[in-house]
Amino acid sequence: MDFLIAFWDSMSYQLASTLGSVAGAIVQVLLYLFVAYLCWGFVWDRILSKAGYDGKAFIWRFALLCNPVLVAPLEKFLPIYIYQWLLSISAICLYLGIVILAILPWNNKQKTQTEKVKG
Repeated sequence: MDFLIAFWDSMSYQLASTLGSVAGAIVQVLLYLFVAYLCWGFVWDRILSKAGYDGKAFIWRFALLCNPVLVAPLEKFLPIYIYQWLLSISAICLYLGIVILAILPWNNKQKTQTEKVKG
């Protein structure tokens, strides 16, 4: 995990330093969220959409599956014991999300066949 954080910091450091401390930090976080969605969230978004989930069912399943990506950059801002506690909770949430996705029936909507009308 340290390698990924160091890699991300080195990629976005120049942009953040150009914009200044506060604006650079905000842009760095937004850029991280965008890249995290493209690499991790988009995959789960497509899986859940293909499974037929929408509305609240989609939102809470997506939150369970994508929260480890959102907890990862908090290492810089939180003490290590709180960060480890959050990582363990996010790992449990990810596990529960995968188990729920595997065990509960998918929300596939069956297409109704229309009767052919004879002319």
